[in-house]
Amino acid sequence: MKTSVAQPIQMADLRRRPGTIIRHVATHEQRLLIYAHRREMAALVPIRDLDALEQASGHSTEAQLQKMLERLGRHDALRQVMQVLDRL
Repeated sequence: MKTSVAQPIQMADLRRRPGTIIRHVATHEQRLLIYAHRREMAALVPIRDLDALEQASGHSTEAQLQKMLERLGRHDALRQVMQVLDRL
């Protein structure tokens, strides 16, 4: 697993090309620190990093995602949004 310092990215950049940026994080295992109005807002990290954080805190990411997907799957509108996101 690569470890890297989080690279800054503006929220506006993430809004313009979310699919490209998310794929880049996933394939290059790069961490991004998202800024808006010169303030740190959130981080975008590879799944491996999230899994490590979840294990360290005693939570199972996979189980949480499965529960979330089961709940979301019951809603047609959300299912359609998820299908669109999958195509990005």
